[in-house]
Amino acid sequence: MVLRREVRGRPGLPLAEFRSKANISLEQIVSVTKISKRFLEAIEAADYRVLPGGVFNVNYIRQYAAAVGYNAEEILDHYYEATGQAPQAEKSLQHTDERADRSLGAVAGRLGRLLLEG
Repeated sequence: MVLRREVRGRPGLPLAEFRSKANISLEQIVSVTKISKRFLEAIEAADYRVLPGGVFNVNYIRQYAAAVGYNAEEILDHYYEATGQAPQAEKSLQHTDERADRSLGAVAGRLGRLLLEG
């Protein structure tokens, strides 16, 4: 699998900059999502080789996006292009997506409380 940070002449997404402007630290996201800082940094750097693989990658990207308020589909589009992987069929993911939506709502709520307390 060949991984590219630049996809079709477009550089990796400005995720770290977006997160920084939102005043959210990686440590806050780690605290809420329980995703290792190393994996979060890999998502921001579009260095997907560092991620554990499979459904974990998609789930981690969705959780990261929810935590910082970024469009998960844009990151996933970049991920699929960079890795050459195709998205899973929508029907098989429907149940998983519903659970993920509930989980991501909880992540966003916890991060919001953490920011208010911070």
